[in-house]
Amino acid sequence: MVGSGIATQWLSPDDVDLQLLENALITGAVLATFALLLVISGVVRSGRR
Repeated sequence: MVGSGIATQWLSPDDVDLQLLENALITGAVLATFALLLVISGVVRSGRR
């Protein structure tokens, strides 16, 4: 997520509001992907038996 700020400045250099939206979307996508990878790899297990 280090590069998300750089990516938003490159995508929309003049619109700060759009940069914030893009940064939030990129951050959310990275966190969702990380959580999905943890579930797939078996690190996080459901509470069902």
